[in-house]
Amino acid sequence: MPKYKVSIANGLKAGEHFEFDNEPCTIGRIQDNDIVLENDDIVSRHHAKIVLEDDKLILVDLESKNGTKVNGKKISRQELKSHDKIEVGGVSLAFEVIPEQVNSSEEAGATIIGEEMPEQDEKTEYFAIKPVPEKKKEPEEKIPVAKKAPAEPNISQKVKESKEKILSSIKNPTRGKKNITKIILIVAVISGLIYMFLPERKSLEKAQEELSAEKPRIAEKIDRGISEPVGNLRDKAKEAFKYGEALYNERMISYENTYKAIEAYKKSLAYQRHLDPKPDYFHQTLLNLKGAKEYLDSEYRIHKFEAEKAIRVKDWKQVKKELKICMILISDRKDERYKKALKRLKQVEKHLAKQSAESRK
Repeated sequence: MPKYKVSIANGLKAGEHFEFDNEPCTIGRIQDNDIVLENDDIVSRHHAKIVLEDDKLILVDLESKNGTKVNGKKISRQELKSHDKIEVGGVSLAFEVIPEQVNSSEEAGATIIGEEMPEQDEKTEYFAIKPVPEKKKEPEEKIPVAKKAPAEPNISQKVKESKEKILSSIKNPTRGKKNITKIILIVAVISGLIYMFLPERKSLEKAQEELSAEKPRIAEKIDRGISEPVGNLRDKAKEAFKYGEALYNERMISYENTYKAIEAYKKSLAYQRHLDPKPDYFHQTLLNLKGAKEYLDSEYRIHKFEAEKAIRVKDWKQVKKELKICMILISDRKDERYKKALKRLKQVEKHLAKQSAESRK
C-alpha cells in the first residue's frame, strides 16, 4: 500500500498533518478515529475512511449526515490522487501521496558504469593553466582641472551696486531725463527680486510644519501609496499579523472576533505588499486569512440554517436571535449576506410587534 499524507487546512486543528504507511485511515468526530475533527455541528461520529482497492486509494463516505466532497463534488466513493481537496462537513483536508525514495547509491553506481571517458585529443590540454600576461602600465593622463566659475553676486551686492548707480546719476545732472527712467527701472527690478525670494522661504517653513504634522498619520496613508521607511512597515505588518492571530484564537468568545481577525490579516498583507523580500510569516498570513474566511462562512451557514429552521416552527424570537448573530459575523454592511439578514430581521421584528399588540388586546 503506498504512503500518503492528510493535512487539515482549516478549522480548530488547522496546520496538523497525518502520515499513513500500509494502513487504512478513518475520519470522524469521536476519538477512536485516526483523524479526529472536533466539530459537533457538521462532522459525523464516523464520517469517512480511506482504503486500498487494487493498488488504488479510495475515499468512502460512511453515510455521513452532511456528506463528503472531493474537489467540490459530493461523492460516496472516489479514487484519490495527489493534491486532491477533501471536504468533511465544513473542514477542508489536503491529500497527498508520498513518493517512494530510490536508493541514491545504486543510481550513482549505474551512472558511473554506463558512462565512458572521452578520449583525449592531442590538441586538447586538460587542466592546463595558462599564465596571464601582465598588463603594461599606461601613463596616467592628466585631467584638466576646471576653473571655478565666478560666484553670482548676492542680493545685498546687487542692492549696493544699484544704490551706487543711483547716487552717481544724482551727482551727474548732465544725463537728464534718461537717467531718471533708468533709476525707476532699477528700483523696480530690485523690489521684484526681494518679493520673489521672501515667499519661498516662508513656504519652505510651512512645508516643514505640515510634514511634521503628517508623521502620526503615515500608517493610514500607506494603503494609498504614500511611502514610509521600510523598518516601520515591517513593524506594522508584524503587529497586524499578531493582532489577527490573537483575535482568531478568541473567536469563540465573541462572534465579531473572526471578522476583525480577517481585517487585521488584510491590513498586514497590505503592509507586506510593499516589502521586498517578503517576511517569513507572509505565507502563514495567507493561510490564516483563508482559514478565517472559511470558518466565518461555515458559522454563517450554520446560523442561517438555524434561523430557517426556527421560521418553519414559527419561533420568531429564535429567528431574531440567529439573524442578529449572522449580522455580527459578517459585520460588513455592504455585503449581500448582511443586507439579506437585515431585511429578514426587520420583517421578523414587525411580526413580533404585531403579535405583542394583539396579545395586549
